[in-house]
Amino acid sequence: MIRCSDCGPDEYFCLDCWHTCHDAVWFHSPDIWKMPLEPRTMKRSDKHRCNSQYTKHLTVANNQGIQHDVLVEFCGCESEGETLLRSNLWPCSPTSPQVAVSIELLELLRVLCLEKHVSTEGFCNALEYRYHRTSGQKAKVKKLSRILLQEVFEAYRHHVYQLQHMQDLNAGYCISGIDSGAVCPACEVSVANNNLYCFDGNFGLVRRKTAGIQSAFPRHQERFFCNQVEVDKFMNDYSEQETKLFDCSNFQAGSLIRSKKKSTKLDVKGVFGACCRHEFPKMFLDMKHGERLGYAVWILNQLLSSNKNLKICYDIACKLRSHLQVDLKSLPLKDLVNNITDSENDLTEHQSAIAKLDKELTIVERKLGISRWDASDEIFIQTITVAAENKRQEITQKILNFNVEKTFLSSLVKKYPGG
Repeated sequence: MIRCSDCGPDEYFCLDCWHTCHDAVWFHSPDIWKMPLEPRTMKRSDKHRCNSQYTKHLTVANNQGIQHDVLVEFCGCESEGETLLRSNLWPCSPTSPQVAVSIELLELLRVLCLEKHVSTEGFCNALEYRYHRTSGQKAKVKKLSRILLQEVFEAYRHHVYQLQHMQDLNAGYCISGIDSGAVCPACEVSVANNNLYCFDGNFGLVRRKTAGIQSAFPRHQERFFCNQVEVDKFMNDYSEQETKLFDCSNFQAGSLIRSKKKSTKLDVKGVFGACCRHEFPKMFLDMKHGERLGYAVWILNQLLSSNKNLKICYDIACKLRSHLQVDLKSLPLKDLVNNITDSENDLTEHQSAIAKLDKELTIVERKLGISRWDASDEIFIQTITVAAENKRQEITQKILNFNVEKTFLSSLVKKYPGG
């Protein structure tokens, strides 16, 4: 019997298998038993001993993803999950686990998901290909995807999040002064940079009705996602009119007729959300219909509660602007019409032009010793009213002149029909 500690904590080979697996491996140091090998038991790492000890067979996936049938020693002084965590193993069930996974394997998967967006199934396929030379190990690795896809990996990721951000497990919130992971650090440094947001919908993130109902509460409830009950109530009560834009493309997002159709097989048809200019997620919600404009209106209302000077980038900005002008004349959202575009460059240029004009006006004010009127000043309001009235009279006079000229030309046509 040969044990290879470099291959894993419980990797045992016969002589033929050792030569087959280590034909091209030169730096592993094996241990060889020449006497009959007795069954080994994985004992507690703290060497605790008491009268309530008992053993139990578990399926354990090691650092390479290969499953082993291991006899583990437990006792009644602590739960089975705590005992497995002492041995650097993650239990696949909080009570009476039958399967455990190496924490180093889960950490490797978590980092790959964070940095390269590797899927769980793709990670397991890579491990299967890694050990394709040995058919027995390939079959054991192939079962790993079934284990990790049963909320095991998601539970571990949430556990790491709680440790990194010092989340209070009992109260469900983060300790004061500690970053919760839901705030963009770049936006926090400069307040002037936190007013630009990008909207869009993703119809690849769907949820089928056959998936069932989740019994536990969401792990990040209302940290990124809005309260879906309030969103559904808002969308049911919200009415929007279909606006026809002849100078716009035939893009189907925001189409009221198309979005009324619900798929009978899907509980959630997609995710709609907003991110800041640094591509940090800000706010999301589940779409029960198509990409209706009401979802954008909901997020706008939520963002306006904390920031009044918003700049919005949206791929159907023309439809959203027209919708706000037609349907929301009495709401504060009408002030955002000029700040909604489908290009961040347009907003940046517009903002730069305003900043340049403001700088020039400031220089003039200092030279002349004057100051600008406040928007609520009575003289300012009267001046704006008079200017608007003068503009209206000017336009009316132009229309009158055009009508007089049209009447005169029409009379000439009648008087000289041939000429």
